[in-house]
Amino acid sequence: MKSNGIPKVTVQTLAKMKSERGKDGERRFSEKTIVEYFRVLRKVIASALDGNFNPVHQRSWNLAAISLPRVNPRKQRRPTFTAKEMTTLLSKAEGQYRMIYFFCVVTGLRVSEAVAIEIDKHIEPDCSIVRVRQQREKRANRVKEHLKTESGCRDVDIHPDAALILRNFIGDRKCGFLFQSANRTMLDPRSIGRNNLDLILKQMGRDQAGTLFNVFRRFREAVLQRSKVRQILIDYWMGHSNPSMGDRYGRQLVEDIDYRQDQIKKVGLGFELPESLFGLRGLQILTLRQQRNE
Repeated sequence: MKSNGIPKVTVQTLAKMKSERGKDGERRFSEKTIVEYFRVLRKVIASALDGNFNPVHQRSWNLAAISLPRVNPRKQRRPTFTAKEMTTLLSKAEGQYRMIYFFCVVTGLRVSEAVAIEIDKHIEPDCSIVRVRQQREKRANRVKEHLKTESGCRDVDIHPDAALILRNFIGDRKCGFLFQSANRTMLDPRSIGRNNLDLILKQMGRDQAGTLFNVFRRFREAVLQRSKVRQILIDYWMGHSNPSMGDRYGRQLVEDIDYRQDQIKKVGLGFELPESLFGLRGLQILTLRQQRNE
């Protein structure tokens, strides 16, 4: 059934999504989420073709008529952390939780990518490079080999100090997930947030953090943008798609491992490392490294 050429079910569905509330009384769907769902709907309808490969449904959408929300980027919840806040967060976290947050903030990986990293498949022995090749299913505790985007398949270089911490964390382990449960299965990001991260954020007065793990990815992006690293490398490390002609011709830069490793040293971490992250052996190695540089 249609109204003015617009499927009535579409209007009803959008109205329901805008009115639904969760147990806490908050809106279940944000304006951004509603717009993204509608975008998928439009693509599905447009993908229907006849025998001559012509669109079956020729439709011009009147977005005002169906009351599709208008998303104002300035009003979206995109929380960010200062360098001091990031150091504080890592100091408050403990054990494996601390390492998960640390790993996300020094690599810029999405949390679904981070929890799917396997030691024997995706990490160089010296922990200088992490290879992103898979991620965790959003609603199930299993790996999916296709990433969010094609550009998500990438090799992320790690600063030497961060690599040292990562090696100490791995220890003698030769295989398995980098972060794992007591049963050696992947961790659930929702459980990490519920059991640890959101509690720390509340202690810091940041209980309105929105999508919790995105704060680490945004922080890393900001650190890279403040550096003098070429944009093509930033897009590569972060898994962004950039189809510009200049980046296509400059592709050799991201394939030059020596160049990438040199650049990641110059970028740094962007925050002060809590000494508790290193462990005794790590601190000894770091001290010797600093003495050599001096």
